[in-house]
Amino acid sequence: MSSPAHDVVARPWLQPARLVAALFDAFPRLSARFLADRFLVPWTKIPGLEADHGPLETLTLDGRRAVAHVFGQGPLVILCHGWAGSGAQLLELGRTIAERGFRAAVFDAPAHGSASGRSTHALEFARFIELLSERYGPAIALVGHSLGGLACALAAERVRPRALVLVAPMPSLDFALDNFQRKVGFSDVVRARLLEEVIQRAKVEPKGSRVEPALLAAERALLIHDRRDRHIPVEVSRDLSRRIPSSQYVETEGLGHGRVLADPTIQEHIASFLLQLSRQDDAVSSRER
Repeated sequence: MSSPAHDVVARPWLQPARLVAALFDAFPRLSARFLADRFLVPWTKIPGLEADHGPLETLTLDGRRAVAHVFGQGPLVILCHGWAGSGAQLLELGRTIAERGFRAAVFDAPAHGSASGRSTHALEFARFIELLSERYGPAIALVGHSLGGLACALAAERVRPRALVLVAPMPSLDFALDNFQRKVGFSDVVRARLLEEVIQRAKVEPKGSRVEPALLAAERALLIHDRRDRHIPVEVSRDLSRRIPSSQYVETEGLGHGRVLADPTIQEHIASFLLQLSRQDDAVSSRER
């Protein structure tokens, strides 16, 4: 007589993951629409920017809304949170940067934090970065975490910041789709349909959705990544730093994917890195005089 455990092994169609994958494969077009809804919707919503953080402004773009807090005096630095994050995560880093003589802008992207909406994508993040730069800038630097790093890279083509700081960056749209495919377990056929659906909804092409070109174009670039990051492997930033020898690379230990933003040493390092831009400008001005 077989045991229940043996039955599951002998009849793999009873395993939920395989059953779900088989259903996705049987209806690829419908599955792509269903999966796109999941791919473009944050898996959680953490507290965002609030009035007690300082004056807030609602930004509107094509009927979509974000919530921003801009503070400090000097050249503008825009900070962008990651997927399922919020601008509140970047407040302390923004304050550290503002104390060095910069104007810092943090924001809750649509469907995140205090901003309304259900779904969004990296290109929409990028458009709000561009709007902040137009309104308060131009931005001298962009700082992005996780998906926010990809958004900063997408925005850099129009914003043209002198410096990019990417913390545990999502390297590309393809990388995000590959991760999603591994977690959910659908086939390459369904992935191809899903890509078509994402392109149609987000109006973005995967070939252009990479951080590397923006890092190469920036005057200064800083990459930061923790060895124990469970969301985006540290090898991503190691590979980028090898491809872009002019970039600076900092690797941390034990801070994971999110705590790295709150680490005072990392905050000071980012602020000092940005301050070097001002010192370079001062040096050039002195030589010209």
